[in-house]
Amino acid sequence: GNSSEYAQKIGAATGFQPKIQVNGTAGDGISIVGWRNSNDYPGNLWLARSNSDTNGTHALVTDGQKLGEVIFSGSDGTDFENAASIKCEVDGTAAANDMPGRLVFSTTADGASSPTERVRITSDGKLLVGTSSAIAPSNENFAVVSGGNTQISLARNDTSVNSGNTISQIKVYGNDDNGTYQECARIGFEADDAH
Repeated sequence: GNSSEYAQKIGAATGFQPKIQVNGTAGDGISIVGWRNSNDYPGNLWLARSNSDTNGTHALVTDGQKLGEVIFSGSDGTDFENAASIKCEVDGTAAANDMPGRLVFSTTADGASSPTERVRITSDGKLLVGTSSAIAPSNENFAVVSGGNTQISLARNDTSVNSGNTISQIKVYGNDDNGTYQECARIGFEADDAH
């Protein structure tokens, strides 16, 4: 039945079958809740990987290996197609008590059949938009890359904008190691007349 349809698709792509399958037609047919009543820890969804082929043992994971993934799919009228995913990968050399990781957010473009990476957060805190690991060694903490016209949009959503109103700003801050950031400079964009 339908409960195994997506499992078959996953199995064909990865060579394994999901052990837990939930299927239903009601509005809450596949709702899953993790709830803990405690003042110390919340509910958790834990995805983990070891390169060992034996249950209960450990073998080191390597740079670039996927540690876990959340996949979002929709029916195209025939079967399920993946629309987006969030995955965690090893982002460097792992060692004892050292597990560098990155998060990769992917979406499927209109007319495509599989997700493409759109946003990456690296192990050293860099935010890369529209790019891949090729730019990661650079010094930028925030990078936007596009195959065509790269664009960053700043917008003001308001019912009225008058002459002199600030539309958007870019501010630069400095911290002299006292824990307090101070504004050093800014670029402001203002309306030159009423909108």
